[in-house]
Order: sequence, then structure tokens, then C-alpha cells
Amino acid sequence: MAPLLFLVFVNDIPEWIQTSIKMFANDTKLWTRISALEDSHVLQDDLDNLMCWSDKWKLGFNLQKCKTMYIGHSVNTEYKMTTKEKVWKLDKTTEE
Repeated sequence: MAPLLFLVFVNDIPEWIQTSIKMFANDTKLWTRISALEDSHVLQDDLDNLMCWSDKWKLGFNLQKCKTMYIGHSVNTEYKMTTKEKVWKLDKTTEE
């Protein structure tokens, strides 16, 4: 029953995410092309919305595993995930 309940909780996430999203089991990936600074704001908004969803449903993300990866990226950006306790700046990675 627990896996079904998990699927019921996460089923609505793709409906309100503006960027591209892939979900598999308990793994969620967001991505988008960043051509201008405004594009990075959309991605940050999606991250903020995910954290609000996480707080609402008490299904936390493992922030130590949350990373950003840049591929052919020339716009200087930083992303964060904010919990009630702290702001977590996402580390950059070159491999997944």
C-alpha cells in the first residue's frame, strides 16, 4: 500500500512544473535550456514550488543528493532549495 500512496502524492507534480521533468520511483529531475537569466528564474521557481510541495506533503528531498549540472551553459546561475530550517545552495556536478 505504501508505494501506491507515494504515487498518489507525487502524481500531480508534472502538472504544475514549468520546466521539463522526469520522475522515476523516488528520483526527480528538472531541466531546461537557459538562454537568458529569465530562464533561470523559471527553474528556480520550480525548485521553490517543489519545496513547498515537499513541506505540504511531508515528503522531504535528500538535499545532499540534489545537484545542478551545466551542459554548454554560458549564463552565470546558482540555484537553491529552501526548507523551513535553512537555505541549501545546490552544488554543481559534471556527471550523473
